[in-house]
Amino acid sequence: EYATRKINGRDDPWPQFLQSPEFAVSDSGRLAVKDATLATTPGKTMWLLSCPPSRTWVAYQPNADAALPLTLECPAGRVTCEGFPLGKLAVTQTADGGVKIDVDAEPSVLKLESKATAVSASFNGTAAETTRDAAGNWIIQTK
Repeated sequence: EYATRKINGRDDPWPQFLQSPEFAVSDSGRLAVKDATLATTPGKTMWLLSCPPSRTWVAYQPNADAALPLTLECPAGRVTCEGFPLGKLAVTQTADGGVKIDVDAEPSVLKLESKATAVSASFNGTAAETTRDAAGNWIIQTK
């Protein structure tokens, strides 16, 4: 939990560059925590969370004014998107070796490079289509 404080009677603005072993916020274009990295456009803030006990990794894109390129690398695989809008991407590695992707954002096309034999995905709670391309990568998009 991050402490807040008051300056001249007003709340201190949210710190821009928080870091803990499991969580990071930065506008450097590259974040790394535990076993995950997140890359995007430098100058745009992103958040990254790694939770190895639950085999879950979360990227959050808080920029409402832009859809940003995103690359999330974690033990479940490498997720890329050419233009990820404001929202959240959660990747979970299931006990049977599959991958589950949950997106809370406007629809976009994701690519997952992974050894997973099964992938399930949803956008805003609605099932997404998962197909494989010629190189064996998983392509995830709304139906």
